Amino acid sequence: MPFDHPLAVRQPHLPGLVSATPAPSLAELLARIPSWVDLDETQRRDLESCLRTVARIIGQPPANIRCDIGFLNQRLFERPPAAYRLGESTFQSIISRLRFVLRRVGVHQPHQRGENLLGPAWRGFLQAIANEPLRAGLRGLARHCDCEGLSPQKIDDAAMARFLESDRQTRLSAATADQGPNLAAAWRKAVQVQADPSAFHRLTAPRRREPYTLDFSAYPASFQADIERFRSTVARIETGAEEPCGRLRITLSAARAPGTGPFSTNTKGPARRLKPRSVQTRLFSLRQAAAALVNTGTPREEITSLSSLVRPIENVERIITYFLDKADGAPGSQRQSIAEVLLQIARHHVVVPPEDLVQIREWKAEVTGPRLGEMGPKARTCLLQLRRPRVRHILTDLPETIVANALRDALTPIERARRVRAAVLIGILLRCPLRIGNLHALRLDQHLARLDGPKRPSHILIRANETKNDNGINFPIPPDLARLIQTYIDEYRPLLAAAGNPYLFTGGEQGALSINQTRTIFKDFVEGATGVDVFPHIVRHLAALCFLEAHPGQYEVLRRILGHKDIQTTKGFYTGLETDAAFKLFEEAITSQRSELRKLAQASATPSTRQGKR
Repeated sequence: MPFDHPLAVRQPHLPGLVSATPAPSLAELLARIPSWVDLDETQRRDLESCLRTVARIIGQPPANIRCDIGFLNQRLFERPPAAYRLGESTFQSIISRLRFVLRRVGVHQPHQRGENLLGPAWRGFLQAIANEPLRAGLRGLARHCDCEGLSPQKIDDAAMARFLESDRQTRLSAATADQGPNLAAAWRKAVQVQADPSAFHRLTAPRRREPYTLDFSAYPASFQADIERFRSTVARIETGAEEPCGRLRITLSAARAPGTGPFSTNTKGPARRLKPRSVQTRLFSLRQAAAALVNTGTPREEITSLSSLVRPIENVERIITYFLDKADGAPGSQRQSIAEVLLQIARHHVVVPPEDLVQIREWKAEVTGPRLGEMGPKARTCLLQLRRPRVRHILTDLPETIVANALRDALTPIERARRVRAAVLIGILLRCPLRIGNLHALRLDQHLARLDGPKRPSHILIRANETKNDNGINFPIPPDLARLIQTYIDEYRPLLAAAGNPYLFTGGEQGALSINQTRTIFKDFVEGATGVDVFPHIVRHLAALCFLEAHPGQYEVLRRILGHKDIQTTKGFYTGLETDAAFKLFEEAITSQRSELRKLAQASATPSTRQGKR
C-alpha cells in the first residue's frame, strides 16, 4: 500500500484535524515503529531509515528533533536534495514516508481528496471552476474556511493569512513556504467565473518578508531635504545635469560654507565615476541606518536631518549593533556599507569631533569583511565545492541537461520557454563570464553581434561605459552556445517577450529581467543540480580557477578575460587558486630530478664499491 494512500491514514477524515498533544521527537517515533505490527518488517525498516535520514539532513540527533511541521518545512526544504547527496525521487520517497509517520501520530493533516465533505456554498463555488488545476489549488483553502464556518463571500485577507499559517504548521510540503501569491492569483481567477464576482473580496497575499525599513517620505520634511541634497551631490556631474555615465569631480569638504549644503563640488578634486546603482546603494544604506534607530526606540519624528544618524555618537553604535545582531555578529558587505556611509556623514556633513571619527572607524573595522580586492571565505568555500570533478561535470553540462529535460517533461509552452531561457542564461555565464549587471541587460539590438553572418550571434560586445570599470567587453560566443541562443530567440523568447521588447532576457512589458530575478534563476537551477549554495559571480571565480589550473601564473591574460582594469585586482582575488596545479608541476620536477640523480649516482659509483658488491 502506498504510504500516501487514504486507507493508510488512521486519523478521522476531517479538514485540518491534528492532535493537540505535544509533538514527539524523532527518537520517540523510532521507538514506536517496531510496535506497528500492522506493517510488515520491510515497511517498518523503511520508516526507520527515513527518520534517520531526516535527522542527518537536519544535522541533529533524533532525540533533539521535535516533529514540529513548521520547523520541518523550514529545515527539510531550505536546500535542494542534491545538497544532501540525494536524488529527487529518493528525497520525495523520504518525504512521503515522513508524512505517513506524522499522520499516524496525529501531527499532520489527514490525507484528503475531493469535495464531498464540503458544505453546499463551497461545493457550488468550486463546481463553477472548469479549470481542474485551478480548482484543485483552492480546495485546501475551501476545507480550512469551511471548518471555520466561512462562506466564499466572507473570505478576506485575514482568512487567507490564517489558512496559510495553518497550512505551514500542519502540512509537510515545500509549497507551503511561498504559496500566498499563487493562491491569491488563483482566487481572483476563480471569482471571475462566479455568477456575481462583485460578491467576493479581492485577496492580496501577505508579504513574504516584512520590510524593516521605511520610505524616506515617512520621515520629517527636513530629513527628506537633507537626503535630497546628499543624492543630488553624489549623482551630478560638473555641469549639474543628471548623467548616469558621466564623470564626477567631487570633493567632500570637511568645513562647508554656510548655504552650500552638506557637500561642495570642486572641479580640481579627483575624478570619480559614480553610477546610478552606486548612488542607490548609498541611499539604501541611509534608509537602513534610519530604520535601525526607529526599530531601537527613536521616534521617526526625531530624525530631522542626517546629523541625527551620527549625533550623539551612541546613535552610530546603536545602528551598527542592530545590524550585527541581525547577522549574528558576522561582518559583511551590508554592515560595511552602512558603516562607511555613516563615516562619510560624520566627516563631511556633521563634522564630528576627531575622537568620534576614530571611534566610528573602529566600529567600521569590526564589521568589515575581506579587504577590497580579496575573495571572501564564502566565495572560497563555494569555489572549492565547485572544483570537485563530479560537481564541475554537472555544472558544465547543465545547459544541455536543462534543455533536454524541458523537451522531455510534460510542461506548458510558457514553462518550457522559461527553462530554455534559464539554460541560455547559465550557458552564457559559463562560457562568457559576465558580471550579472551586464548579463541581465543584454539587448538583441546592441550586444549580440553577428560578425559571421545573420544565422546566429558570434560575439557579445558591450561598450566601456556600460561596464563596472569602463573596460569594454568582447567575448566570442562558442558555436554550440550560439546555436542554443538562436533557438531560444526564434522559438521560445516570443512566448515570454512583449512585442518590441529589445532585451534577450525579458521582464515586464519593455524591460529586462531584473538582477534579482536573474540571480534567483541561476541559483535555483545550479543549486538544484549540484547541491552547492551558489551565486552568479562565482562563475567568474570558477573561470579564473579553470584558467589558472591550466596556465599557472598567467595573471595578465586572466585580467583581460575578466575585464579587470588593474592586474593587482586579479592577483588579489586569485593568487593561490592555481596552487594545486603549481604543486603538481613542482612534484613532477622533483620526481624527474630524483630519477636523474639516481642514475648519476649509480654511474659514479667507485670501483671499490663495485668490487665489494662482487
